[in-house]
Amino acid sequence: ELVPLAFGEQGGDVTIRLGTTPATLENPTNGSMLYQAKPNQFLLNLDQIGRFWVCDGKQITIEPAPATPEDTIRLFLLGSALGALLHQRGQVILHGSAVATARGAVIFVGPSGVGKSTLAAALQQQGYRVLADDVCSLVYDEATQQAQVLPGLAHLKLWADAAEQLELTGAVTRRVRPELEKYDVRNAIITAR
Repeated sequence: ELVPLAFGEQGGDVTIRLGTTPATLENPTNGSMLYQAKPNQFLLNLDQIGRFWVCDGKQITIEPAPATPEDTIRLFLLGSALGALLHQRGQVILHGSAVATARGAVIFVGPSGVGKSTLAAALQQQGYRVLADDVCSLVYDEATQQAQVLPGLAHLKLWADAAEQLELTGAVTRRVRPELEKYDVRNAIITAR
């Protein structure tokens, strides 16, 4: 999903790095047990996983807890942390999956586990193009005066039973977290039956 730059190489407009994060934000304006936020800063603090500090819509610093698997870090980096970064850039972020239709994009939103990704995968098998999964980013296009869904990462996250029902077990690349029976399924691999 992400391409590393060689030391000293220039490119990209977002920096993601391992480093030290604050334990808390000074004077947060919003928060809960898991996160704190204020203008241009977001701190996600996941016990026994790590902290993700998002600044100015340009930088994500990750301070993993000891022995946290890379796939677990990837899941929260490309989910909550990336969503916070895009929000800092003025985009509207929805927790959902989006597909392109002849009449425009359709977004399925809801809590985790209700079948948003499964529905998107099933629709892709019927010929619809998946635009985004998990993090749906919306922007307003002044020229057309319409909201647009920006394309997301080229993968879906499916539970093992959903991948089996949709006959997609051959497209599974890895677990999203070592302890979950939920898998990355590469979008480009899913084809119509």
